[in-house]
Amino acid sequence: MNKREKRVFPGELRVERRDNEPPKIVGNAAVFGKRSDDLGGFVETIERGAFKDAIKGDVRALFNHDPNLIIGRTMADPPTLTLEETRDGLAMEVIPPDTQVARDLLVSIERGDVTGQSFSFEVEVDEWKQVENGPDERTLKKLRTVFDVGPVVFPAYPDTDVAVREHRTWKQQIENRGASLGALINDLLDAKVTDTKTKEEVQEDAGTAAGISASTVGQIASGSIECPPLNRLQGLARFFGVSVGSLISAAENDGCDYDDDRSGCGCGGVSANLDLRLKDLDLRERGA
Repeated sequence: MNKREKRVFPGELRVERRDNEPPKIVGNAAVFGKRSDDLGGFVETIERGAFKDAIKGDVRALFNHDPNLIIGRTMADPPTLTLEETRDGLAMEVIPPDTQVARDLLVSIERGDVTGQSFSFEVEVDEWKQVENGPDERTLKKLRTVFDVGPVVFPAYPDTDVAVREHRTWKQQIENRGASLGALINDLLDAKVTDTKTKEEVQEDAGTAAGISASTVGQIASGSIECPPLNRLQGLARFFGVSVGSLISAAENDGCDYDDDRSGCGCGGVSANLDLRLKDLDLRERGA
């Protein structure tokens, strides 16, 4: 599933010209701790340190995120894009090529026609917080990948489809506290349905992630299968992007009695994770 997101930041973007050196495009592609506008029921901030590992790969500088308008690259030899995580945010320095597109872009930035910057990324760790009298809050704590950075003409329209889906899933997880496992799984399936992905296809994907059939996922969602093994819950939790604890709590609302170490269920429902239970017994016999 494509989890690429885009964020935009209006503000500092300038051209530096020095004698006997090629011109450079300089600015901050992202700012730490700056609260975003409402992105669809939530606001967002980026935590300092979020870019540390994500910018070590092969990152491109693109104009308007268009791969046909590449103006720099971190893995060029020598690099034509430099990214550095500073105290304030993600600093960007681009040495654009001597092309008509790049020359026109330099003029547009100097004239003030192009003022925004943007970056596309995939999240590794984020944190959601429910706010009583206002939009919920999302904090980007660690990014897995930064795909590209660069100037954009319209800095007011971030691509938040992925984050909106994640927010919807998280909200449903909160709202379903106390609900049955079937109801929770059913809502999580519905949350992943899109214009191009049917519920049956989502069930198929969920089953693949959990190592079970799509029909078994459907039976869990309908409540006809209760107390699935822990390893299946873990697979479903990873697929839906929720904590395994939330699924276990929902199963326990159905009367499932998972062990304290949560290695399995002793409720007489569908057989628990036998491998984990045997491993635990072996460790106890050896006094580990």
